[in-house]
Amino acid sequence: MGLLKKIGLRCIPDSNLIRYGAWLGQFRTWKKQYLQGVPWFKSREELYPHLNGKILQNGPISYLEFGVYKGSSIRSWSQLNTCPESRFVGFDTFRGLPETWHKGAEVMKAGTFDTGGQVPQIDDSRVSFVAGLFQDTLPGFLRDFSPSGTVVLHNDSDLYSATLYTLALCNPILPAGSIIIFDEFQCILHEYRAFEDWTAAFLRKFEVLGVTTNYTQVAVKLL
Repeated sequence: MGLLKKIGLRCIPDSNLIRYGAWLGQFRTWKKQYLQGVPWFKSREELYPHLNGKILQNGPISYLEFGVYKGSSIRSWSQLNTCPESRFVGFDTFRGLPETWHKGAEVMKAGTFDTGGQVPQIDDSRVSFVAGLFQDTLPGFLRDFSPSGTVVLHNDSDLYSATLYTLALCNPILPAGSIIIFDEFQCILHEYRAFEDWTAAFLRKFEVLGVTTNYTQVAVKLL
């Protein structure tokens, strides 16, 4: 500490490594606090049926997915949940990441996951898509949105900025009982950190419903 006082904390460079180290201890504490007795799954292909069958009992849901890419998750959910009253809406730029994503040591540059503007083709009238930045499209969507059944928010936004924005803006439509699924939760500087900041700022309580290998997918129910 003497050396740090002498040189001043301002001399420490802004570094993802430093931020990662600062948040790693908090993530370890979070796991000890919330994952006791929580069921584990090998993949999201095992987690999704558990959530739809055991938790939601195939009832009506308003499913909002942020980060669609080629549509594998929203397609899976529309096939799993056969309730006629359910609705599935996918949000994406369909032009790739709007900014660089540091996924651990891997760097995903802006534009990664670009589909050339093409939305997935899913033969189900309950499914629709909203193209554009979340910051441009979500406010208008929510003004006219009236949830039916349990709200299921699937977050595959990857980025801290996008994840925190969608959680904050969707907060009014996420009553107790709503389910949030994270697809890259192990990225502690992004989806995990955004979830921690949101729950702290909005005083949201939750319980964890399921986790996949390496903490990649995490599903929570709001209390």
